[in-house]
Parts: sequence; C-alpha cells; structure tokens
Amino acid sequence: MHLFELEQLIRKDKNKFLNLVKKTYSNLGLEDTLRLIKKSGICINPYGTGEPKDKKLFNQVFEFLQSKEHDSKSLSDFLNEINILNAIYRRFDQKYMKKIEKLIDADIHVNSYLIALEINLSEFQYQSFFNLISGRINGLNHNSQDIYENIVQSSGLILKYFMYKKYKFGGISNRIDKQDVISASEHLTNSSIRVYMDNIMYLWDYFDVNISVLNKDKVYIKTVGDDALGKHISHLSFMDIRNAKMSRQGLEQAIFKPKYNITNNLPPEYISSKEELACEFIEEYFSTKDLNIEFNGILLSELIRAYSLVSIECEKFLKNRKNIGYGFNDVALNEVCIVKSKIKWINKLTEVGIRKSKADEILKLMTFNNSSNDLFDCPFIQMGNNLVVLPSASIMTDSSRAILLNLNSREINISKKGDEFERLIREVISKRGIRCINLQKKDYECDAVFALGNDLFFLETKHLNHPTSYREYMRHLDDIREASSQLNRIVEFYTTDVNLEEIKSKLDIETVDSISKLVVTNTSQGQKLKIGDTYITDDTCFVGYFERRPPQIVAFQKGSIVTRSLFSEYFMGNLNKEQFMNLLEKSPLIEQNKRRIGYAMYDFSEQIGVEFEDFSVKVNTVVYEDFLTDDERTELSNIYK
Repeated sequence: MHLFELEQLIRKDKNKFLNLVKKTYSNLGLEDTLRLIKKSGICINPYGTGEPKDKKLFNQVFEFLQSKEHDSKSLSDFLNEINILNAIYRRFDQKYMKKIEKLIDADIHVNSYLIALEINLSEFQYQSFFNLISGRINGLNHNSQDIYENIVQSSGLILKYFMYKKYKFGGISNRIDKQDVISASEHLTNSSIRVYMDNIMYLWDYFDVNISVLNKDKVYIKTVGDDALGKHISHLSFMDIRNAKMSRQGLEQAIFKPKYNITNNLPPEYISSKEELACEFIEEYFSTKDLNIEFNGILLSELIRAYSLVSIECEKFLKNRKNIGYGFNDVALNEVCIVKSKIKWINKLTEVGIRKSKADEILKLMTFNNSSNDLFDCPFIQMGNNLVVLPSASIMTDSSRAILLNLNSREINISKKGDEFERLIREVISKRGIRCINLQKKDYECDAVFALGNDLFFLETKHLNHPTSYREYMRHLDDIREASSQLNRIVEFYTTDVNLEEIKSKLDIETVDSISKLVVTNTSQGQKLKIGDTYITDDTCFVGYFERRPPQIVAFQKGSIVTRSLFSEYFMGNLNKEQFMNLLEKSPLIEQNKRRIGYAMYDFSEQIGVEFEDFSVKVNTVVYEDFLTDDERTELSNIYK
C-alpha cells in the first residue's frame, strides 16, 4: 500500500488497519506483514516516550501476530528492534532536551535559540569561505554547503518542538543573556544528532538496516540495500544538475557582468541573479516556462519574487550589521535578525510587483508552522505582531525548490506541472521526426505512444517532487510502482486486436515486432528499476537519448572550459530499440554515480549509545583538483575512466 494511503487509513480508521494486517498475514505471511507494520509508522515514537507511537494499536497488532506465531524469531527480533529504537529516542530526550529546558526560561527559550542559530550560521559561512580561499578543503567532497543546509533544515525540528511545548514566540526586543544564548546553542549539536536518529527511524520503517547490540550501552546500526542507496544516488544526480546550472550562471556573471535593478515588473524581469537562476530551476522542477501558473490564486512569478525579496533584504541587512559573534553580555533578537511588522512586509512585497490582494496570503504561505519543512521554504517566523527572518539562513535559499517543497508540505494541488512534463516528453520525441500520439479513451489515457521502426513503446510520464529524505524516497518509489501498475492496465487494454490496429494506423506502421513499456519521471533515478516488464527511467536519460546528448564532465583548465562526453556509444547513430533498451538495461550513469557513494561512520556513543554507518557521498559534483592527494586522483580516475 502507498505510504500516504497507509497513514491516512490509520488516522481515519484504526480497525480497518488492523483488518488490513490480518488480511496481509493471511495472504502473504509474516515477513510482508511486518514490513506493512513498519511502514505504517506506529512503532517508533520520536518524542521520547520510550513506547510505540500508537501504543494501543500496536498492542492489538502484536497480540494478533503473537497468537499466530508463538515462537517466531522474526517476531521476537521485530519487537526487540522496536524497543532499541524507542530507547534511543527516550535517552536523547532525557539527556538533552529535558536538560536544556531546565537551563533556559520558557519565555526566552525561542529567542535564545534563534539568536544562537543566526550567530552560528553567520560564523559557519565566514569559516567556509576562509577555508575555500585558503585551500583547507576536501578536494573530492567539499561539502560545506551540505552541512550548512543540514543545520538550517534541522532547525525545523527544533521549532516544531518549541511549538509542541507551547513556548512563547515573542518579545523581539527583550535582552537575552549571553549564557542563555550559549545554552541554546546546544540545540544545534543536538538537532544534528536528531536528524541522524530520524534517518535511522525512517530506514527501519521503509528500507533495511542491520541492528547489532555491542554491549548494554552501545548499539551498532548500518544502512544496507539498493533502495536506501538509491536515495543518495538520486539526490547526488539532482545536485549535479543543480550545481552545473549554478556554475554556468556564475561563469556567465563573471564574464558578462549583468546588472539587476529593483523593479515592480515580475519575472521574467529579474531583480537579482538568484531570481534569474530560480526561474531556470522552475523550468527544471515544474517542467514549464509559464510563470503565470497559479497555485491557490497566487502566480508562480509572485512566489518567486517574494522569496527573491527576502534574500535581497537579508543581503542588505547583513551588510549593515556589525559582526556579532559571542562578544556581548546580552543581546536582543531584533539586533541580529530582520524584524518587521506584517504591514511593513506587505508594503515591501507590493513595491516589487506583488498584488496587494495576494501579499497577505503569500506571507501566510511563507510563515513557519507545524506543516513546514524548515526555514528555507518558510523563512518567516511569527513573533507576536512581527515576522522575523534569520538573514544567514534565508540569504542562501533556492527559492524554486523552496516553493515546490512549501506547496507540497501544505498539500496544495500542484498537478498542473504533470501536464507540462507530459507535453515536454511528447515534444522531445516529435522533434526527432517520430510520430507520437496521446491516447485519450476514458479510464485508459496513455501519455505517449511511439514506434522505433516496428517496435512499439507505451509511456507513462510521472512528474514527482524530488526526494531529499528516506521518507520522501519511499513515497517516490510508491508513486513509481503505482504508475507502473497503471501503465500495465492501460497497455493490456490497447494491445487487444482492435485497439492495436487503430494505433498502427495512427503511427503509420504495418506490423508490430515488439511492445515495450516505460515510466519516465522528472526526478533523477537512483537505482536500476524494472517492475515486471516495465522499465523505469528519468528525463535526463530519456531526453538525452532522443536529443543525442550524452552526460558530460566539465573541467576548467588554465582559463579554458574543457568538456568530455560520457557513454557516447549509447548516443551515436540512428535511434533504435536495441541501443535504447541497452541504455535502460545498463543505466551507466547510475552505475557510475554508485561508485561516488561510500559509507561514513557517525559515532554517537557518548551521546546516545549509537554507532551509525550510513551511505555518504565520496565524490561530489564539484571537485577541486588542485587539492587532491595522489590516492584521491586515482579514485577519481577510476570513477570516470
């Protein structure tokens, strides 16, 4: 069952879930039933109670299984792992969250944390820049941006915790003692641990982890399996595309030095280079150049402009703000962060072309709440009658990605982008002089059908949100499986004699030698997937093949740009089924990116009694060859040989 549907079922009718468990056990057996229960999310409580999240429902489920499996080792191991993971969360809550709560008064806890977060982000940015210009970097994997993003993203967990505890959000001019800020900075370390804990929970819920008890105080946990690895490869491929665009734009900025001015004309007139790049990413994420698409009555161009304005305000504020550090006795939130009333923010938005009737709605959309991800997609924090922005967080926001995540987290319908992607794929095929049709019969719509010679292809296009977490990757795989199932049903209908003759006539082919099925996604695939006889691929592979455009390595050598194509043998000559299917079967780019991933050990023995070995990037998008050791050069050469 799809993750979303499973969670909905538990919220609406727990008895139906219990019946589903019984039916799954009866039809598929214990192992599939345990996978279903894990996926439901009822087993682990991330708030540190030490017991299952839905204790009553879990006990009902477990009693049923126990009645059927009296001496099952699988069931015993299952319960033992649940107890271990819940104990980790309880230990974290008791050792860290409760401890900090005692150190800081509840009325100033939020302010203390936000000040600490802003100071640390500011210092991190300075240190990262210093390390880069002084050569103190990892040449293969300079991942300071990833670390920075993790800090900002983990802030969402802490802010939601404050909301859960009903801490006060206000008092922007209250003086906060230095010691309270230092105490609150412990949340930064703790929240990074919490991110890894949540990763472990999601891995256990959806994929595979090995859990070993080393002694009474320590547990070793290791991520295993192609699905979990696929999440990292997918994200790495996504970042390759993103970083390539950013590098290209940076080079263009350096050469052409374009000028940007504040204007009340919405994009495609731009107020900054970041806004121009955001619109380019919008085309990538939404598969459209139409910035007049509306979501809940708000233009896409208005959303882009709103995020761009916040970034510009952050840049101006940081230029004028003195270096803060920890050289103070006390400090107020409005001295280190941008603080404006809602009316002032509305005026700012209307000055740059956003309709006044929509400005208030946009502010609500961009204000952090319990459904938000982090301070990237929701930069505003409601503090009394004011809206606060952390400048060192929001100055770096990728507004296009923030918009996508924000709309998705608030369950705003973004299905329009799927239609755009479908048209894009058909257009790519048609431009090669290949007849491509869209079948529209009721309940049996097929996005694209075309032929290479006498070989027939049925396509289902799927426009998805890029998965950045293990949980999102699970939903991503569920969506793909759903699309594959739908395509099977459609192809079965259209390959009956009468319907097939109609298709042959429309494509102007006399015979059909073979029939192939493909699901094409806009998101980068992280693993070679073939569900039954249906191939799964992404637009990078599909579009690249039809446009005869192989992946490339780009190098800067002595002031010149040098490119080298990869896997050219799949992109030469005429389009044909054998070459295309060979590309899908071997998926050389995925295999290459797999070699860029390794394992990293995270030792939290002292903090929570856990050693966690998870997949991690070894070779990032941008490699600084001047800083590579001989061993690193050899490793790089082996990957791209």
